[in-house]
Amino acid sequence: MPQGGGSTRLAPEGDRRIVTALFADLVDYVRMVAELDPEVVQERVAAALAAMGEQVDRLGGTREKFIGDAIFAVFGWPVARDDDAVRAALCGLSIRAALAEVAGGERLEVRIGIATGEVAALSSGGRLDEIRLTGPAIVTAARLQSLARSGEILVDEATVRAARDRLGVTDRGEVVLRGHPRSVHVY
Repeated sequence: MPQGGGSTRLAPEGDRRIVTALFADLVDYVRMVAELDPEVVQERVAAALAAMGEQVDRLGGTREKFIGDAIFAVFGWPVARDDDAVRAALCGLSIRAALAEVAGGERLEVRIGIATGEVAALSSGGRLDEIRLTGPAIVTAARLQSLARSGEILVDEATVRAARDRLGVTDRGEVVLRGHPRSVHVY
């Protein structure tokens, strides 16, 4: 695990902070449902989600939620570290590798989007376990994931900057993401 100094304070509800959001979505889920027995699909997806969640936990992220055949996680909430962007990128790589190890026949592929930015913590019931995050980084990560090709990890420019030259990336240029007012630089 990366060594991280810096802030490790816990965030209260209503807190605003910079986080790195990660969305990872299985590729070919619809095809699996069409071609395989429903119980086999359920077993494979459950195993994949467990493997993805384990990587998030291992690298110090927070599982925000599972959405069908995808996971949404954040690095920097509720505990912030100065290397959250690096942890998120390592998590993306670890998820990709872990899915190659999931049993059950054909190799599972994933698309991953990672974005860094400010979010606000909101609670619907006043309880810490009901706090949800909202902000542009979450939407950007989700949109990047939907743009990624099978096996690809796309990150935004804010994540590259936050990682301070600790990520090996290839510049993909400016991309207009659905619902965004301006283009986003993608790596």
